[in-house]
Amino acid sequence: MATLQWQLAHDSARSYEDVLVPTFLGPAAETAVAQVPALTGTTVLDAGCGTGAAARAALVRGAARVVGADVNRFMLAVGRESLTAAEFWDADVRALPFPDGSFDVVACTHTLQFVPEPERAVREFARVLRPGGRLVLTTWVALPRLPYFAALADAVSRVLGRQIATALTSASALPSGDALRRMLAAEGFGRITAGTQTLQVALGDLETFVPRHLASTPMAGAVRAAGSALLGSVTESVVEALDPERTGDVISPFTQNLLLAAR
Repeated sequence: MATLQWQLAHDSARSYEDVLVPTFLGPAAETAVAQVPALTGTTVLDAGCGTGAAARAALVRGAARVVGADVNRFMLAVGRESLTAAEFWDADVRALPFPDGSFDVVACTHTLQFVPEPERAVREFARVLRPGGRLVLTTWVALPRLPYFAALADAVSRVLGRQIATALTSASALPSGDALRRMLAAEGFGRITAGTQTLQVALGDLETFVPRHLASTPMAGAVRAAGSALLGSVTESVVEALDPERTGDVISPFTQNLLLAAR
């Protein structure tokens, strides 16, 4: 999920891998990649790989060669440490350094919304796929349909400022599945299907999870600078919105747009 608009320092990249990948991004990538049949022996590109959630899912499904591409060197470093069976390339998804027809599958999971000029990235996905190759693409749905993220974005915006909350609000920047379908068709894809998937995500105790989550994002530096009192205010606001009885056992839906297409 690391792109030109979603950059992490080293400590935050490690926290991202330890907190956000197992909670949200890993399960979301697994459910998306599982929609692509017969991955055994294929070559797969995880485009905008972050630390390699989709790459890991492809390897589990039997892909022969898996390549991750991203512009965040700290995310790539963590990916190389944790997933030695994959290759990790420092590359902008809008200008991929691979020949035409290099891959059987391109997976772009929860990245395209952070890419300036997403049409250029989709054009590159089509270029590096072999004829008949497949694309699996996921993005966030609108923020109001994501209760936890909506509550967190609202709290960060009110307590720390709207600019800091952009790291959350921009995740829902792309339009609906139908608009994404049209974007794929315009860039040469066919046999496009578009829908949504919803996962029930266990967050546990929000008083613990919210600070860990914020430390895993580009907001980490601003949160540290704001101090513990303001961080406590953000956390308390999220708790009040989602767990007012203080059960400490929060489960929240996480819904993603899912598109499948063929080159």
